[in-house]
Amino acid sequence: MDAGILYLDSAEQHGLETRLLQHDHLILAVPSPSSWAKSPPTSLEDLKNADFVGGFRSALPVYYGRMMAHFARLQFEPRVVQHGADNITILSIVAAGLGIAIFPAASSSHPTPGIRFLQLEELTACDKIGNCCRDADP
Repeated sequence: MDAGILYLDSAEQHGLETRLLQHDHLILAVPSPSSWAKSPPTSLEDLKNADFVGGFRSALPVYYGRMMAHFARLQFEPRVVQHGADNITILSIVAAGLGIAIFPAASSSHPTPGIRFLQLEELTACDKIGNCCRDADP
């Protein structure tokens, strides 16, 4: 592989040259007709009894771990009642009214029928996304 896009967990990625592309944060996806869409939550505490739709840990173990660590720092544990194999499946489950989900904010760039994306202060932890290639002089 000549190049890739990855989360930059530290300033130095051994053996790689990196360039910051963007900062990313998380966003809440709720069904458009839900009470959450009409009266948005103000904190994760408001969502402690909500039904969540989540991804499978095995699909993206590093990203899953990053999200769970962020929630642990906030003393929040989403009550996941449904799982989806990918973001499109999870959004479809949310649009059907079977739960809510937390996604990378980039997911909101493509409007999804039946979904309203909401921002919460606690979800604004930034992840750095960058492109990388092998270091020319390892």
